Amino acid sequence: MKRLATILIAGTMVATLALAKTRHVSLVKGSPTNYGAYGFEISWVDNSTQKYYLTDRTNYAIDLVDAATDTFIGFIGKGQYTGTRACPGHPNDLRHCAGPNGVVTDDLGHVWAGDGAGNIIEADATQPGTAIIRKIPTGGKFRVDELAYDPIDKILMTSNDGDAPPFLTFVSVTDGAVLGHYYYPKDQDGMEQPVWDRDTGWFYQNVPGKMNRIDVFDPHMLPNPIKSFPVECNGGTGPNVEWTYSGTKRALDDGMRVRGRTVTGCSDRADWQNCFPGREYRRNLVRSRHQLLLLRAHRGG
Repeated sequence: MKRLATILIAGTMVATLALAKTRHVSLVKGSPTNYGAYGFEISWVDNSTQKYYLTDRTNYAIDLVDAATDTFIGFIGKGQYTGTRACPGHPNDLRHCAGPNGVVTDDLGHVWAGDGAGNIIEADATQPGTAIIRKIPTGGKFRVDELAYDPIDKILMTSNDGDAPPFLTFVSVTDGAVLGHYYYPKDQDGMEQPVWDRDTGWFYQNVPGKMNRIDVFDPHMLPNPIKSFPVECNGGTGPNVEWTYSGTKRALDDGMRVRGRTVTGCSDRADWQNCFPGREYRRNLVRSRHQLLLLRAHRGG
């Protein structure tokens, strides 16, 4: 009897553990099902509203989803984006004429996304339909891709990575005014996801290629970067570029200086706060470790 009880208890424990490890994945109710080969690009979650935004090239729109209930609400700006189409300037790379691409929400109730014809499109973040607020030309011919938003200064930074030369555009979200551009050399091989950091109040632009680096932009000193951090990359010419510890240490040493601190005991994907504790840690680039230092650049994105 004891043996039977032991077997039953062991079986119950195994079943419980198996159940605990099983993840329940909910499908979004009512979501589109017609996504094509270049169906969608980038998504964004607004934590304050629990809304999810997906740039949907198949339906020429932004898909609006209630993340709290996993429910598709509708299309924002349907028909206002370029979708996927032939791209004369990049015949073998249709993404440079496709849209919508990068997407982000501001704190004024609007959603911003780039299309495939050099425009930034602003729309109501809560209202599905065909209407938009405005379409802002950046001066480029190809896609506006990744974006970052500064809620303090109400500035949006966007990248036109398909133009020659590629460039960044800074836009005021309050009135849509273009505040300036920063141009890269013609041979710059694209740009990847930027981020705005609340601690510094600065934009950080991920610049892959022969001179892998992070360019830093102060919203009060636009349009030129105030500094750059060179980054040594592991597999820098391959499709996936992951920034390594050695590159990060060099970026800190060459860029912001860590007041002579010797960095020891750190490795790739280490807990950077253990290496730079306290205020000194927070004041340096490593405070953005989740968004910057472990960022992977996907050239095909």
